[in-house]
Amino acid sequence: MSKKVKQILSAIVAWIFAAWIFVFTANLTSGTNSLIRPEYVPRLVAVLLIVFGIIMFIDGIRTPVTDAEKQVLEREKEAKKQMPIIERFTPILTLVLITLFLLSLRPVGFTVSAAVYLTLQMTLLSGDFSLKSWIKYAVIGVVSAVLIFFIFRQGFSLKIPINSLGF
Repeated sequence: MSKKVKQILSAIVAWIFAAWIFVFTANLTSGTNSLIRPEYVPRLVAVLLIVFGIIMFIDGIRTPVTDAEKQVLEREKEAKKQMPIIERFTPILTLVLITLFLLSLRPVGFTVSAAVYLTLQMTLLSGDFSLKSWIKYAVIGVVSAVLIFFIFRQGFSLKIPINSLGF
């Protein structure tokens, strides 16, 4: 993907995110008469995203695609064809894992969901699918999930989804 296309797509994503912020801050209310209301900072961020999106979009339109960039893109395309299939789909698989993590929070609980998610995500990103790496990432995932659970549940007294066993 050329720099030109990346900048134009980045601008569009920034605009979509800014619109999302405006929509979800429309119903924020506060019990104060303060000049700075709860929606102030999110909307300020949204306006900045729109401004930076405009700058990126204009820069993307003005940026010509050079011959050197075309050659690099062709080499990247060839290298991508030789890449293992799992590496080509890593971004999509990451989104699937995040979605499954979020969907499993309520029925399975945070600790189990987080341990499984972290194990799978670290294994996927490392690209090493040997038994040794699975065990290593499982230990890291379980320890991390338990630590996060205790820090937020006990330390900060936050409600975290738990399963029927209490974790």
